[in-house]
Order: sequence, then structure tokens, then C-alpha cells
Amino acid sequence: MDGEVDETRTAQLVREAKGMEVTFHQAFDMTRDPRQALEAVIRTGCRLAFTAGCRNTAQEGIGTLHALAAQAAGRIEVMTGSGVKPSNVRLLVAAGSDALHFSARREREGAMRFRNPRAGAPAFRNTP
Repeated sequence: MDGEVDETRTAQLVREAKGMEVTFHQAFDMTRDPRQALEAVIRTGCRLAFTAGCRNTAQEGIGTLHALAAQAAGRIEVMTGSGVKPSNVRLLVAAGSDALHFSARREREGAMRFRNPRAGAPAFRNTP
């Protein structure tokens, strides 16, 4: 609400997860000060911080991503997302990203014959 991580509520969610790994979502990118935000997220017990370096795309935020990875120093994983594609993966990994998040935007028919009609995205369901 004020550009800072709500540590109290986030830490409570981490406790309620009872040992499950928790990722602080890309709301991280809306914080006022990413360095302070990273320390707050670390204090909550989250395992990953998901960010595009506080920019629209990860490539635009590469400088901040590099700084966050150095600051994290193994205390939390920095997961990079937004605009991740084959042409910039090496650049993002070189910036210190521990994990990458991307969307597969192209559909391609697979060789799978059986499709569970009760699960999956509409593109993967059998249609009568």
C-alpha cells in the first residue's frame, strides 16, 4: 500500500504454509526501494523473490536484478520473470538469477492421444 513489503502478513502466510516453500510474487516490483524490500522478504522466510528488477521486463531491469542477486548472497533465491525468452536467458543467468519464469505463448499439438476431459486448459481438452 505504501510501497513497502507487509512483513507481518507475509511472515504469517509463510508460517501458515508450514514448511512449504513460499515465493514472494512479482508485487515485489511495485516496492519503493528494492534493496529494502529484499531484506524484508528475507526476514519473512520466503524462499524466492519473483521480480523483473522493478521494470516492465527483466531485460530492462537487468542492473537491479544483478544488484539484488549480489545482495541476496544465497539467503534467498531471485526468480526472474517478465519478458524471459531464449534470446536473453544467458544474460539473465549471468546477472545472477537463480530461477527463470516464462510463459509458453505458442500452442503446438502434441502426440499425446488421451486427454483428460476434466483437467487442463481448454486447448488441451477433448471436445465432443
